[in-house]
Amino acid sequence: EVSTEKLSLKDWNFDGNGPNEKDRIVLVEFHHILTEFHKLRPEYQDIVKKITKKMGNGMADYILDENFNTNGLETVKDFDLYCHYVAGLVGEGLSDLLVLARFADNQVQAENYRLSESMGLFLQKTNIIRDYHEDLEDGRSFYPREIWSKYTDSLPNFFKKPEEREKGVECINDLVLNALNHVIDVLTYLSLIRESTSFNFCAIPQVMA
Repeated sequence: EVSTEKLSLKDWNFDGNGPNEKDRIVLVEFHHILTEFHKLRPEYQDIVKKITKKMGNGMADYILDENFNTNGLETVKDFDLYCHYVAGLVGEGLSDLLVLARFADNQVQAENYRLSESMGLFLQKTNIIRDYHEDLEDGRSFYPREIWSKYTDSLPNFFKKPEEREKGVECINDLVLNALNHVIDVLTYLSLIRESTSFNFCAIPQVMA
């Protein structure tokens, strides 16, 4: 189980990750994050710790999942669950923070955070669709087999075989339609935010996606 004990420290960092690690600076300079974290009131810190633990445990499950590491995501349900752990939970934590600060209506927490789940899933699915080639070059893929297998026998074929590129576009369209299922929830969520800078913080990434 993932621990959040490091968040209780005032000065901690980690420089044991590789020099080319994409987000290396976050851990190398984590003491700056801790400085800001400890400026928060305890009730806000508790929300961050809760969500960090949930996300860490969920993502650790994928690291240990041999089938996922070998074959990627199988079903649309798997796709949604993965996006829940890496993004939907961010929406849950954000909702708790906004409600605690009275920056949003508590309806953002309703139905087990359904609206905030859609906020996270829409962004994450958009990122996954966009990062198709980059992810394959890094030896991974988050396109669910249930969708891409309707268009090709092998996911890399969309860029390796020119004759399959049209099918690749059809696959992307399928994934885009899946992501668009969340848009009504996203707009509803945004309508429940009362404070302008919080609205901008939530709305700008959605529009850019």
